[in-house]
Formats: sequence, C-alpha cells, structure tokens
Amino acid sequence: MRILVKTAFAFMFVLFLSPQIYSECLPREESYKKYVKITSLAQSINENEKSIELLKDHLECHPDKEVFYKLAVIYEYIGKHYLAGIAYKNAGRDDEYKRMETIRLQIIASKKMQFQTFADLRAEKYLKRYKRRKGVDTALFIGGAVSVSTGLALFIHDKSGGENSPGAQYGLMFGGISLMGLGLLMYPWTEKTLEVSKWYENSSERINIKENTQLYERLIHIEADNSSKKSSSKKFRNAGIGLLMMSIPLTALAVYGFYDSYNIYLTKEKSKQPEEQSTSGVPFENIGLVLTHFLQLSSFTPAILSITGGSILLYKSLKYKQLNTEPSILTLSNIAPIIDPVSKTYGIALGFSF
Repeated sequence: MRILVKTAFAFMFVLFLSPQIYSECLPREESYKKYVKITSLAQSINENEKSIELLKDHLECHPDKEVFYKLAVIYEYIGKHYLAGIAYKNAGRDDEYKRMETIRLQIIASKKMQFQTFADLRAEKYLKRYKRRKGVDTALFIGGAVSVSTGLALFIHDKSGGENSPGAQYGLMFGGISLMGLGLLMYPWTEKTLEVSKWYENSSERINIKENTQLYERLIHIEADNSSKKSSSKKFRNAGIGLLMMSIPLTALAVYGFYDSYNIYLTKEKSKQPEEQSTSGVPFENIGLVLTHFLQLSSFTPAILSITGGSILLYKSLKYKQLNTEPSILTLSNIAPIIDPVSKTYGIALGFSF
C-alpha cells in the first residue's frame, strides 16, 4: 500500500513539474493569434524580450518558418547575432544565416583586436615599471654590499691595532645590511610586477573572447593581479625567510656593538683624572652617557624591522598561494551552452539562450 501511495505521489509530482505534460499546445491558428500576432519589433529592449518569449511559446508547438524569421529579425535588432543566425537557419534563410555569422565573426575579431591593443599597452607599462624597480633593487644590494664590506674592513683594522671611529664601523655595517634588507623586501613586489606584465602579454591566449564578451578594465586588472600574486607566492616566501635570517646577524651585531661601545665609554671614563670624574652639579653633565645608551638600544631597530618585514612577506606568501585564479570575468555568460546551429536546429524553440 505504501509503495502505491509513493508511486502515485511521484507521478503527481512529475506531472506538476514537467512543462511538456503540464502545458498543452494550442491549435496553430489560436496559438498564432495569442502569441505571434501581438508581437512586433519595438525600440524598447523589454518589449522585444517579451515578444521573443511569446514567439518561443508558439515555436515550442508549431515550428513555423515565418515565425522563426520574425524571431530572427528581433534577435538581430537587439544584437544577438548568434541566436539570430540560428533562427534564420530554422526559417530556411541560409543567406541570412551566413550574413549573421559574418557579422558575429567581425564583432569577435574587433573585440580581440581591442583587447590585444589594451593588453599590449598594459604589458609594456608594467615591464617599464619592473625595470625601474629592478634597478633600485640592484642599487640597494650593491650599495649595501659595499657599505658592509667597508665597515667590516674598518672593524678588522681597528681590532688589529688601528684606530677607527666605532660609529663609522657599526654605522657602515648596519647601514649596509639594512640597505640589503630593504632590497630583499622590495624584491618580491618587483617580481610580481614582472608577472603582471607577462600575464597581459599572454592574456589573449588564455581568454576566449566571444560576441557577448565585455571588457572591464578594473576586473581585468583584478584577474591579472591575483594571477601574478599566486605565481609570485614562492618569491614572497623566500624573501620572507631571507629577511628573518638577516635579522640574526643584525641582532648579533647590535649586541656586540652594545657592549663594545659601552666598554669604550667606560674606558674613557676611567682614563679621566679624579677631579674630572667628580660631579660638579652642572645640569645634563651625563648627557653623553644617556646618548650612548640611546644609540645602543636603537641599534636593535634594523633587526626588529627585518623580523617584522619577513613575517609580513611570509603571511603574504601564504595568502597569495590560496588565491583562486580561475577565469571568472570578461564575459557575461561564461557557462552558456554551445548549440550547433546546423545539427540542433530547434535549439531556440527549446528555450536555449546565451
């Protein structure tokens, strides 16, 4: 009994939902008066869309060539040349179908040329930006290496018995490593700019431009930016690890410089005569010691900045790696069904649209 009830319920459900069973076809003349006779070509898009729906209602039951021709004219007027071509084909107007195909291909070719021009300009723009940034990065690395080498040479000379200013030694080494760290921080962003240029250069091979493709510059840039971020994620990771590793020598240098400069200060104090060491009550007479401590503590700043920059780059790397770069722009209907106008001549009558 339960099986019979379930079967009856399923049959009623299918009967209710199926448009083929639920709706009955009207006689040809009555259907023509109800759906076709009241339709006409209008200037309003909404009116033309209503006419299209009415004509399709008639064609579902009566595939008249005259009605297909009327449908094709409206489709052509609103710029849907692919559907117009199918309707002309069903109306037996092969000449009009070929004309629609020619127009459609011309529109596609024009949009491809338009996009190619836009992409070439963008690729050149980002390539120039990459070259400028690459020059700055290279200068920072070279300048930093020269500065570190000079400071290290002064440090070795001083420890070998020479006399060099501690400020010059540590300043050159700190400044040089900081310049190299800045270059390393800028490196992944520079490489990302190159990836954007490459994306635009090869974009015409990735994007399938159709008649209804819409070229929105902002959406295109978002697509290019996300793709370049994902392809550059490893470089962000490597640069982040490099900055974290760079913080080790910066911290060690800061610690050693802290004690070295403090020992130099103590040595100078001990070398003074007893009467010079006595306090005279003059305000700010210990300002030298305060400044020494301030400079010693500030020497940890490059290491802290290096750790912070490295952490940010690692976070960016993880974030960019998870970006979705699947094509999701440029066309108003990416998932539109493809109907062969020759083999599926009743595609419009069945309600397909693009």
